[in-house]
Amino acid sequence: MRRAVIPALLLAALLTACGGPAGSAPPQATPESSAPVPAVPEPVRPAPSPMPELPPPWWEGVTAAELPDALADPAEILDGAADFYLLAALPEQDIALYGGTRTGLGPCTGVLLRRGEVLTPFDQPYLSQSAPALPALWWEDLDGDGAEELAVRYLLESGDPVRVYELRIYRPEADGGWSSLGLAEEEAAALLAERIRIQYDAGTGTVTAVLPGRAEVSCRLDAAPEDGESPVTFRGSTFYRWEDGGFTGVYGVSVRDGASAYPFASVTARVVCDGDALALEDLQLTEVGGV
Repeated sequence: MRRAVIPALLLAALLTACGGPAGSAPPQATPESSAPVPAVPEPVRPAPSPMPELPPPWWEGVTAAELPDALADPAEILDGAADFYLLAALPEQDIALYGGTRTGLGPCTGVLLRRGEVLTPFDQPYLSQSAPALPALWWEDLDGDGAEELAVRYLLESGDPVRVYELRIYRPEADGGWSSLGLAEEEAAALLAERIRIQYDAGTGTVTAVLPGRAEVSCRLDAAPEDGESPVTFRGSTFYRWEDGGFTGVYGVSVRDGASAYPFASVTARVVCDGDALALEDLQLTEVGGV
């Protein structure tokens, strides 16, 4: 019996050292399984559109030598046969004003102001399409600083009863160019609306322009104004005259009649330089024909 036990014990020890009985090997670790991740496509970005080529400025490449030296006929300017026309000049100051006809800004819009050989462009309307007249020039000290400025009066609208002038002041700069300030029609009308009160009596159909503390002028309307519409406009009749060393503005106060407007009163005002703007002072209100 002892001999049988010992071999059995030896066999058991050998089996234990070899990892146990066949088929009882420890489980092997396996990588975790996972679902495939779909690829995210790159967003499709459209190719940038090429920037359109802008036309060169209307004044680019123009030199003083190629500009005309004979004063233009206003009717010829409307025909537009030439690129530039001489509108006005002050030979003693070597100053000239030219109007362009192919500026892309609209009919009779775009001027070149020359002093010596230096040209300065402005996107300025310069001529009326009906009954045209050339601009007028003044070389005066307009702001009291001891140096002269150039004043230009442009006729921009001409008809019956419309007649609209615009006053521009050009200040010489150290580099030979110019800076500009002025009173367009809508700017003058806004200044007048701040100072002149308009009253309307629906019972009598009477409209009254009032310059507080100074004067009143009334007018009877043929028809009541439409709801929300002012019966009076300060546009359609503007003029500037040089007198007593300065400019006086003359503005019509007009009643509306359909698409037209007819003045029943006039406002005169002294035009003064107020920094980088023009202002109206010393207003007077009178009946039409009183100025």
